[in-house]
Amino acid sequence: ENGYGFTALMLASEQGYHEVVRLLLDVGVDLDLLACLTRTALMLASERGNGKVVDMLLEARADMNVQSEDGHTALMLAARGGHGQIVSVLAEASAEMDCKNKDGQTALMLAFSRCHVEAVNTLLIAGATTATMNLESYNDPTAVVRASEQGYTEVLRMVLAARAGVDWKAAGVTSALMIASVHGHEEVVRLLLSAGVDKDCLEVYSHTGHTALGL
Repeated sequence: ENGYGFTALMLASEQGYHEVVRLLLDVGVDLDLLACLTRTALMLASERGNGKVVDMLLEARADMNVQSEDGHTALMLAARGGHGQIVSVLAEASAEMDCKNKDGQTALMLAFSRCHVEAVNTLLIAGATTATMNLESYNDPTAVVRASEQGYTEVLRMVLAARAGVDWKAAGVTSALMIASVHGHEEVVRLLLSAGVDKDCLEVYSHTGHTALGL
């Protein structure tokens, strides 16, 4: 350990040095130590987006559900950082979806609050619960606009179920409905229309004067 309680495995995992990680795993180092009660090697790799190291640690049977002193798990840290692929890997490995940190936040809350819609979508598909989320958690227009642009229907269903407003604007004049229309996301358009978005909205797209229906 160094003076801060970090082991060689932790430091290599944080930096993504997968060859060093392999050497350390081969000699049987402890996988689940917590550096000063804050991070395990898996947490560090997940937080930094080092997917190959995450795969190696999971293969070596690192504990996915260890919680740090502040209550974070590897899944929470990956979600908070917007590392959608790592969220997917941890979810497929049966990481606990609904653990809470000391602030009462789950991985889903952390991802949504930072507009990481790919991570949100992955968590929803994996079965993360929305029951404990406050309505205020859904009121970020950026997340909804991104979900409309990317076609993340599960994210939008979550927002609509919470009855949050859905006719937000991006770039000053473009609504979520228009963005979904431009990108050809038919199911998203249907969801927004069913939620009561004005089908004849007068907002223009790229200053052309087009409505969502016109696109």
